[in-house]
Amino acid sequence: MAEKRYSEDAAREILKRASDVQLKESDFSDSHLAQMARELGISENALVLAKEQYLVDEEQRDAEREEAALQVAFEKYRRKDFSLHLFITAIIIPMVIVLNLLISPGFLWFIIPLVGLLLSLVGHYWWLQHDGRENYDQQYQRWLKGQHRRKKALTP
Repeated sequence: MAEKRYSEDAAREILKRASDVQLKESDFSDSHLAQMARELGISENALVLAKEQYLVDEEQRDAEREEAALQVAFEKYRRKDFSLHLFITAIIIPMVIVLNLLISPGFLWFIIPLVGLLLSLVGHYWWLQHDGRENYDQQYQRWLKGQHRRKKALTP
């Protein structure tokens, strides 16, 4: 049976994949990196610069991931705040209607607070959906300050 043959590109791709698998399964020390760099003909200076750049890039990626997580948490907070507003409104409206019908069934005054509560809810929803970027950023910064204060209060 004839042995399977591979083109140069295919061999390069197979070896790259094997290298990626092996790299995922192990950690390397600085001395291991230096040894591999020497074997590949990479100068020590180039390795030092590459490590420094990698660490800076990694730090930036970590900061971006943290910022993205904070943005998601802020949006969750905004939706939760609206849900609470909706829940409270849904409880108050029937109570006001019942109170109106018990106290003065001849005059339906509950419509006045009902309109106010519903306008407030619509305004809150509008704010969630169409808030300007500048106002959103101000809200986000205030929320961040509150988060930092809570963290400080919880840490002894």
